Amino acid sequence: CFHKIREQVGGRSKNARVIALTANAGSESAELYAGEGFDGYVVKPVNSHLLESEILRLLPDKLVTMLNKDDEGEELGMLWKDNHLTKSMVSITTDCAAALPKNMMAANNISVITAKIKTEHGAFNDTIDVTANSMIDSLIQENVNVTVEAVSVDRFVDFFSEQLKKSNEVLHISLPERVEGSSYNEAVEAARNFGSVTVINANHISGGVGHILLEVAELARRGKSAAEIVEELHGITERVNGSFICDSTAFLRKSGQITLSTYNLSRAFSLKPVVYYKNPRMKIITFFSGNRKKAWSNYIKKCFKSRTKSVDRELLLVPNVGIIA
Repeated sequence: CFHKIREQVGGRSKNARVIALTANAGSESAELYAGEGFDGYVVKPVNSHLLESEILRLLPDKLVTMLNKDDEGEELGMLWKDNHLTKSMVSITTDCAAALPKNMMAANNISVITAKIKTEHGAFNDTIDVTANSMIDSLIQENVNVTVEAVSVDRFVDFFSEQLKKSNEVLHISLPERVEGSSYNEAVEAARNFGSVTVINANHISGGVGHILLEVAELARRGKSAAEIVEELHGITERVNGSFICDSTAFLRKSGQITLSTYNLSRAFSLKPVVYYKNPRMKIITFFSGNRKKAWSNYIKKCFKSRTKSVDRELLLVPNVGIIA
């Protein structure tokens, strides 16, 4: 269409200024549109301030009346070519708390869209209105039902739109599709509204997702594109040990993840299970006995021993699951 406008014979719009509105972000796209002859370039979802600035830059001065005069617009120059430089390349997002503390999330520029925790006392935002301890406390009480409500498509659309105001692409790491409360399908549906949002199934839960997020955030810091990060993601997920040890099996029993006999056995002998997510269920892979300190110590030693040559000893995430005293 652009070339037809420019090449039309006798057309009144042959020399009209044209701004490209596109979901394709990044320096390559900016250079492409500039090379094709477009006069401006704005990434969708459209930021109204940037669009207004582009229009102001391209309109003849005699057609513009500034109601609030300032020097805004005088230094616009070729803002549309350089706009991608004011954004990060990739925003890393997730719908899982991932056993990462808030300060670590912030330090690694990881944004979280929180799920809704539903109890008999109402609905609460995960990690904001309800902590891991308080949720688990409810889970281990008799006759208390706790469910996780998936994030809606509309919330994801708003969330991704906000992320794209500060980055050219979004890479969203989601809980596995079959995990209770997973928002994977909703995230995928919302991503269809954009051309620069990629949704990835983490194939891990809890601390496993945390490790993946930190690895992905590091790749984003190095300037990798979303496509390049996705290429490396399979190798990352294979290296992650996403198991965790629990004080109680009550939450596993309530969610139907273990049998009644396994639950009764662990209670009778005060066994602390090690849980691992194996698509599509969480499974108990072993038990440790003794008090919490002894059980944790033996569990950590086992993790290191099993991967002596490949384990990264700089970071150990201990998910806050079932650690009620």
